[in-house]
Amino acid sequence: MEDKAKTDRTISIYDRIRGGLVGVAMFTKATTIKTVEPFTGRSVTFIVETALQNVTEGNNEQGNTVFVECLNEDGIVRLALPPRVANAIFRQRDSLAA
Repeated sequence: MEDKAKTDRTISIYDRIRGGLVGVAMFTKATTIKTVEPFTGRSVTFIVETALQNVTEGNNEQGNTVFVECLNEDGIVRLALPPRVANAIFRQRDSLAA
């Protein structure tokens, strides 16, 4: 039986979104953040990168897309947070700071 990762040639949603923004958006430098749980010593690594695509009138899907990769003992989870989700996070942060 072959490994699924070796036979699956489908492009992930994460890769499709990120690849679609290359050349049309500005990207921040990826930031790596490592956290360690104090009692268990388990570590989790996050890689965060933001892409900014200029907002044009009538298109709500443009803006900041946040890419998050989470690596832990169980594997990797990759999320491409669309502009509406990123904007909600930014608004919530601003409301807590006010």
